[in-house]
Amino acid sequence: MRLLRPSNGYYTAEGRSLAADAINFQRSPGRVGDIARQRYFAVCVVPVTTMAAFGSGWYPEEADGTTTWRWMTNHGEMWFPAAPQDTLLSLKFSVPRELVAKRPKITLNLNGARVDEFEVNTRLVQQRTWVVHGNTQKPNLVSLEIDRSINLQRERISSDDRDLGLRLLAYGWRPARSR
Repeated sequence: MRLLRPSNGYYTAEGRSLAADAINFQRSPGRVGDIARQRYFAVCVVPVTTMAAFGSGWYPEEADGTTTWRWMTNHGEMWFPAAPQDTLLSLKFSVPRELVAKRPKITLNLNGARVDEFEVNTRLVQQRTWVVHGNTQKPNLVSLEIDRSINLQRERISSDDRDLGLRLLAYGWRPARSR
């Protein structure tokens, strides 16, 4: 996978972004929404150096108008640009309510090396931050695994037929200290 590496580049897109460094803009369509295409009422600007590329195990991004998230199956891969060796990786996430009582175990790896392994506690939404030592010259692979997932259709909870393990609400990838 090839990632852009500009030092001061920005990415602008329609919709909101999960990136911690993103600037999200949203306006109500109001009466204009009745006569124009329903486009560009939410946009984001993200520094390219902090953007993740989502690989296997992730479903497309979803939103409800003000909140954006992305579901993962049991295993998901995220690629981050090369960064200073000491980098802050932060994840804000939740697991399906039906799994919280089962205390699923999450494993986080960076470039194949174990960073952390922990159980989800009773809080529905969690935020964790790690100082990681990534690649300075090539992209960094963050892989997440959760030992339990749920298929809401199989469990007769809803018509959603996806296997859901973790819901990513936000992420961050930035230097641990300024130079």
